Amino acid sequence: MRWFFLIVLGGCVSNTVVRPEVAVPETSDSEVTEVAEAGAPPRSSCLRAIRGSAEEQRRAVETLIARGTQCADAYAWLGALQRRAGEYDEAARNLRRALSIRSDDADVLVELALVHYARDEHELARLATHHAIQLDPRHAPAHNLLGLLALKRGDVNEAIRLFERASELDRQLVEGWMNLGQVSLSVRGYEAAEQAFERVVALDGDSYDAHIGLGVARRGLGNLDGAEASYRRAIAIADERPEAHFNLGVLYQDHRATTPDTLLAAHGHFDAYLERAPDDATRENVTRRCTGRRACRPGRLQLLEQVADVLTP
Repeated sequence: MRWFFLIVLGGCVSNTVVRPEVAVPETSDSEVTEVAEAGAPPRSSCLRAIRGSAEEQRRAVETLIARGTQCADAYAWLGALQRRAGEYDEAARNLRRALSIRSDDADVLVELALVHYARDEHELARLATHHAIQLDPRHAPAHNLLGLLALKRGDVNEAIRLFERASELDRQLVEGWMNLGQVSLSVRGYEAAEQAFERVVALDGDSYDAHIGLGVARRGLGNLDGAEASYRRAIAIADERPEAHFNLGVLYQDHRATTPDTLLAAHGHFDAYLERAPDDATRENVTRRCTGRRACRPGRLQLLEQVADVLTP
């Protein structure tokens, strides 16, 4: 969801017991977000026979729980689904029930920590996450969550260390690499960000967010052709989203506007951005958003205002 400086980029992401989460950026100020996908339940003995869609699986597990099952995985899996649906009270209740049956489950503790995190109960989230790491010192999602909590405290260096640790513990952990890339960008660590986003792209070539982040890192390193290629790859993945168009506008205005044609190209990219971000397509909103960013230069503001004037009846 979120922007670091003048870039439009996905916010930091966490994990889930069932499968990794993905970031879904929007055009708003930078903040940590919770977005997740439903996955299949773990194939424990009590859940092995459950099949069907995610909704069908959920109903089957709810039926199993209503019959008084003592299967920890049933409570844990339902709690994870409820957390992702924003049903935090129910999620906490089922996750605690799972822990009452099997108290040494680091995955369930991290899920419970994520419930606390979503409620802004950061100290409770920290305690649950540390307990998980005591049980499993190599639990990568737990280190990733501690990194998010460090960001909430404003401790960027500690967050980077924890995201690096999470990525070291699990080289396949997309969330750790994404968070490392985004935080590195926030301190203008372009080389580290480029390496992190390249790793995400290697793991998930269709990650819109990773291609945007990679483009911003490459632009910061002076690799303008590489940056443009990354932005255009993001557009090929999801042309309906505005972020890549904005970043292409920045690239052309700030780095390629050497002729009237390239300046016109910048205008076209900002035009495409505003068409895809209708809430921004007014002079008032464009001015507010642009002047709220210290890196938004007067020339860009003027160009965005011109586009907004054309789009606004």
